[in-house]
Amino acid sequence: RETSHYAKQVMLHTKAGYLRIGPDDEVHRYSLEMGLEMACQFGGTMYHTQFGTVEGARGMKAYWNALIGGGSDEVDATYHNVGGNQLGSWVARVNYQWGDGVRLSVYADHFFEDHSQMFWQYAWKDNLIGVEATLPKNPVVSSAVFEYLGTMDQSGPIYHDHNPGLSDHIGGDDNYSNHYLYQGWSHWGQVMGNPLYRSPLYNDDATLTIGDNRFYGWHMGLKGGCERGDYRLLASWQRGYGTYQHPLLTPADNLSVMAEATVRLPERWGRGWLLRAALGLDHGSLLGNNAGGQLTLIYHLKD
Repeated sequence: RETSHYAKQVMLHTKAGYLRIGPDDEVHRYSLEMGLEMACQFGGTMYHTQFGTVEGARGMKAYWNALIGGGSDEVDATYHNVGGNQLGSWVARVNYQWGDGVRLSVYADHFFEDHSQMFWQYAWKDNLIGVEATLPKNPVVSSAVFEYLGTMDQSGPIYHDHNPGLSDHIGGDDNYSNHYLYQGWSHWGQVMGNPLYRSPLYNDDATLTIGDNRFYGWHMGLKGGCERGDYRLLASWQRGYGTYQHPLLTPADNLSVMAEATVRLPERWGRGWLLRAALGLDHGSLLGNNAGGQLTLIYHLKD
């Protein structure tokens, strides 16, 4: 709505680089994967309740700043950060493989909104940590994943990073997935990236901000199958605390569950036909209580 700030004609730039050490075979069973992922919203026109109409940077210089993470915004005051809405993640993964059918992976994802969390200026307290196991295909469990995600620190609650005149760190308030000019990191009301950040679609006041970006949560996924079909079971639980600027008076919980089964139809009905049924639900005060189902008929031409 126009009583809250929003932006139009915004451009998006993404980049990523990865390094893999160790081939994936029976002789070299260990492998290490590392990488850096970055994205940036820039340009466009911002309509802001405080600053009025703000034109984002354009031209080759704006593209260069989006590429290297440089520049500043027109309305930046004493403390300049970088131009546009820039964020990213450091990712790392260690794999161990037994033969052809068994694989164990441990991985971590450290996300950042500015340079204070990108490098070692402050402790990396906000991370996603996961374990994934792959087994030979069987009806019980052929793959499983468990993850923990915490976003409670965000470099601190208030003010700015330390500087030559103030050596103490009073706070950073990175305000994950929000930006004072480019609103929430979302598209058509849905958060881009991790779905545990509450999407603007759920906001009662029709604003485009991420209303809950301070939370911790757990995720579990299981999969199994055989020639006749397979199943997936996904479950996520989280406890949200709102944002530093607008904390929830009472922490809000949410449990999301999805169960899905796929069955290969008998060949007398024709080769290549699959029937898939899924049921999903949310329960808790963070997103409310919701339920839905899906029924899909699939045909594979080459089956």
